[in-house]
Amino acid sequence: FGFDVVDRWAEDRTKLALISVDPTGERAEQHTFWDLKVQSNKFANVLRSLGAKKGDRVFLMLPRIPQWYVAMLGMMKLGVVPMPATTLCTPRDIEYRINQAEALAVITDLGNTAKVEEVAGACPSMQHLLVVGEEKRGWTSFAEKMAEASPYLDGAERTRSDDPLLI
Repeated sequence: FGFDVVDRWAEDRTKLALISVDPTGERAEQHTFWDLKVQSNKFANVLRSLGAKKGDRVFLMLPRIPQWYVAMLGMMKLGVVPMPATTLCTPRDIEYRINQAEALAVITDLGNTAKVEEVAGACPSMQHLLVVGEEKRGWTSFAEKMAEASPYLDGAERTRSDDPLLI
């Protein structure tokens, strides 16, 4: 989907993909398919830098902000299986999901980091913690890693129609 749909639509660099609105409803930002292509490539490279590979699973608990779409598309491009979850998940929900899927990493926002930290000791597969938005001690900054990442994604193994897409 990331390559065949998003990247194909990105050939027209002006084609609108997403409009995001800030919490006040006052400021809207437009995102083109080109923006999503570049940002999702960068995120796939962030995952690679963390050692993620096709078939690994990543728990994603964010509100529907642009970074949610970027992370989902980047995982799809790399063949990493996203585990999107509502921000209403409790620590018990988080622990269960991470352990059942043996998730390699967690991506969440500052408001949900405490829930993940509460169960981190009981989640042996969880090796990486990424926080979107503000920075937090003990967490890798999503923005910082994205700023360092290449916008070009080379050598990604194509996913097949029978590969898992989503948990």
